[in-house]
Amino acid sequence: MKQQLPQQIRLGKGRVLHMFMPARTTIVAADGGVRVTGPLMWIGEQAVQQDLVLREGEAHVTQTAGWAAVTAISCAEIRCFAPEPWYAALIPRLLAPLSRRGTLLAGSGEQP
Repeated sequence: MKQQLPQQIRLGKGRVLHMFMPARTTIVAADGGVRVTGPLMWIGEQAVQQDLVLREGEAHVTQTAGWAAVTAISCAEIRCFAPEPWYAALIPRLLAPLSRRGTLLAGSGEQP
């Protein structure tokens, strides 16, 4: 079963939310401030973690998938937006020729 990101959540000061974020997830500090500690990554033989602060109104798009910790610096509200699937932008392009064909046939009096 695929786990859904929380779309909106409030955190009290000092509270920590641990969640799995797919790559290209957008996290927004809608109210207050939060510290986002990204997943552990390896560069050569050294482990590194991205650690950043989002103040009210700021957003961050994750580059890699993994478990992240979101810590409220003050009472905060965050919003998360999962990335669209890679094929989402292709669907309108694939359907466009079909809709044009239907319009052309309707204009000529033929049945599609």
